[in-house]
Amino acid sequence: MFLPLFLLLSQSVLWEIQVGGPADDHFRCLLVSHDGYIYAAGITHSYTTYEDIYLIKITPDGDTVFTR
Repeated sequence: MFLPLFLLLSQSVLWEIQVGGPADDHFRCLLVSHDGYIYAAGITHSYTTYEDIYLIKITPDGDTVFTR
């Protein structure tokens, strides 16, 4: 899964990260908090043979705080 963050006015990429694994992974929900942290949730098939939930919290600078 790729998660690019764009600056809306200039359309330039501020940062981009790749999360998940090599299988069929998809983000389903994205939330930006009042302090700029990004929370994303999705579905992954990379770590098991079944669908599993994937959660990530990212700082405003693009650093990963946690994944589950």
